[in-house]
Amino acid sequence: RDPAPDKLIILEGVAFSQRDRAGRLRYDVTAQRADALVYKLAGQTLVTMRLRNVVYHNPIDGSFSQNPQDIRVGPLVVPGVFKDDPKFLSWPKLAESKRNPDGYHRVQSYKRKLAEALACEDVVRLFYDALVRNDQSVVVLKGPLDGEQYLLTAPNAERDPSGLRLIGAEHQPVRVEYHLNGVPIRAYEATDGTVLVEATEVTPEPEIHVELNNVRVFDLRQADRGNEHSRYRLPNNVWTTPLLAPLLSYDSSELRAIADKEPYHRARSVQAAKNRLAGSRASFLRKIIAELHKRAASATACLFTLALGAVLSMKLRGSMPLVVYFWNFLLATLAVIITYSGVNVATDVTYLPAIGLGVIWSGCLILCIVSAMVYVKLAKH
Repeated sequence: RDPAPDKLIILEGVAFSQRDRAGRLRYDVTAQRADALVYKLAGQTLVTMRLRNVVYHNPIDGSFSQNPQDIRVGPLVVPGVFKDDPKFLSWPKLAESKRNPDGYHRVQSYKRKLAEALACEDVVRLFYDALVRNDQSVVVLKGPLDGEQYLLTAPNAERDPSGLRLIGAEHQPVRVEYHLNGVPIRAYEATDGTVLVEATEVTPEPEIHVELNNVRVFDLRQADRGNEHSRYRLPNNVWTTPLLAPLLSYDSSELRAIADKEPYHRARSVQAAKNRLAGSRASFLRKIIAELHKRAASATACLFTLALGAVLSMKLRGSMPLVVYFWNFLLATLAVIITYSGVNVATDVTYLPAIGLGVIWSGCLILCIVSAMVYVKLAKH
């Protein structure tokens, strides 16, 4: 059963924008009303929105389009003040995070990016196989509105790092037909084109951007010569079957195992996303281990500081209390500095974990050795 929301927030006159990873505005949306549901789940704040009476604005071509249906957005993660930083987590939370690092917000973000990279690679591969390996079959894309379909054919296609290149022939152009509820409405014929696939956190499936060059647009409902465009970009489409949603159900280890298999192990975008996920997961686990040892070492250093103060007060019983306090404070400060320096070493993935943990505990070792030396000298007298 779906969890119950903690809050319902109703907004009037809403502006909502989406940006790509480079910070560029992809499109912005205005809505008459937005119903936002706020959830508190597993230490995170999530929000989902339902936008009503939506008008899209595409900044690339300046076009506007209205959607009479409600648009659902999310769930989106609301960043916390401390963002699950291990230094702010309790001991039970640290132990839980160590068992389940996928719950960490940064690991979750990289896990989703790997799933997006796998889904985008699936779209490109299915697109290419349909056009080239399946003897120029028709590629069916789902439009942004219900009942919209785009049927694409091309004599040839080539893969490139950003997606696909559609190549037309002299008597067989790249052709796209727009159907609404099964009725052919328009046709686009072009000499060539490009296909770019990308996914973001606010899109449920990877979006397919088709851009055609040297285009002639025909109205299939009447006989006309059509309009010519040097370049035409189709609305954002998606694949007809869900590809991203099944991948999001896997944990990070399963996604990395999938990325190592055919045909993903040769895709640079997939491998880059996999390496970022592995690095983020390893870094988070190192932070947790360092934080656990730092807390244990700090508690142990407090005990040794008390023991050192006791033996120093007996050793220097003829001196002023400030002298005892000075030497005790000096050694305790040295131990604290060494402990926190060890945390920096332990969280650095370029060093072995044992080196950082050894530095963390070396402060306690110094206090222990000094306390033992003072006690031995005191015991002789």
